[in-house]
Amino acid sequence: MNVLHVIPSLKKGGAERLVLDICRELQRRESMQVKLLLLHDENEFRYLSEPLSVEVTSSCYRRHVLRNADADFGDYRRLADVFKPDVIHTHLFEAEFFTRHCLFAGVKYITHLHDNMAQFEPFGMATLLHKTRFTNWLEKRDLIRAYRSCGNSFIANSEDTAAYFHQRLPADLTNRINVLDNAIALDRFRFMVRQAPAEEIKLVSTGSLVPKKNHRFLINVVSALKSMKQNVKLTILGDGPLHQTLAQEIAAAGLQDEITLAGKVDDVAQYLYAAHVYVHPATYEPFGLAIVEAMATGLPVVCLDGKGNRGIVDDGVNGYMLKEPDPKRFAEKISRMAIDKEVYATFSINAGTKARRFSITDYTDKLVSLYENLFSRR
Repeated sequence: MNVLHVIPSLKKGGAERLVLDICRELQRRESMQVKLLLLHDENEFRYLSEPLSVEVTSSCYRRHVLRNADADFGDYRRLADVFKPDVIHTHLFEAEFFTRHCLFAGVKYITHLHDNMAQFEPFGMATLLHKTRFTNWLEKRDLIRAYRSCGNSFIANSEDTAAYFHQRLPADLTNRINVLDNAIALDRFRFMVRQAPAEEIKLVSTGSLVPKKNHRFLINVVSALKSMKQNVKLTILGDGPLHQTLAQEIAAAGLQDEITLAGKVDDVAQYLYAAHVYVHPATYEPFGLAIVEAMATGLPVVCLDGKGNRGIVDDGVNGYMLKEPDPKRFAEKISRMAIDKEVYATFSINAGTKARRFSITDYTDKLVSLYENLFSRR
């Protein structure tokens, strides 16, 4: 079976990392030929993509409201003629929109639902008054037509993501949604039972520096820990448009010695090994791949309820999940875990046990079965 995965780029992100792990695992299967197609020549995962067949297409499709679309599918068609995909598996909206405007006969199409895409919000009066919302609605309408035309199937990365699309897709499409929780390559994250911090609590958090990841909240958490007379260090891995703003707010709070913005890093695992607790402040999380990676190294977690992460963090078992974004209570959970060595060790063991449920090997077995089932349907 020839499987073509399509994604806009390989910029640092959870969806991009998952795609690479899927492709690497599929490539190990004798019955599978896999290719990864990018719409833009951006690759911040060279160390993971090196063994893969990766191409960048010069083709493009851009929709306009008041004039004809800019469309050029020549290079994309050339690639399909050579590779002859049986399955085209797409990730993130731009790749979705591009591929569904150039359909190939006999190919099975799968949409990977990584998050609650804004383009699928329901139509309302505000849609007519807001250019972006109106454009989103037009794009959604185009996609639904294409989904019906190609017999599209869907993979949701969590029950929460599936619920979102069950509410926003027509009924004739929702029965094609499959839930397949995200997974990681466990061999990149060595598990070890952690020891509670003796003096200084080392925290780590991973995520793009964008509003929905809510890193500003962690500044208040560190301040609260300091007021509890706890010695604390926080390292935030990732970059994004809020980097400068966060740096200024850290300085304004006088926490330059306590909080480090490390930026994008290749070897996330080394930072996880050096920490005592993984903290995740996102108020919405489609799944929480970074949480699983942290747990795989034995790190207990303190996080907010992001809905999609409910299947990962078991409150009071492998960490704590708070329903409300209260920095003082968040800090108290960290402090309690650090002080009680027995609870900390138990959480560490439980974190590793839970993470092993999210193996990319098992995930790919299910994915291959899903691919095969597409060809058995009438």
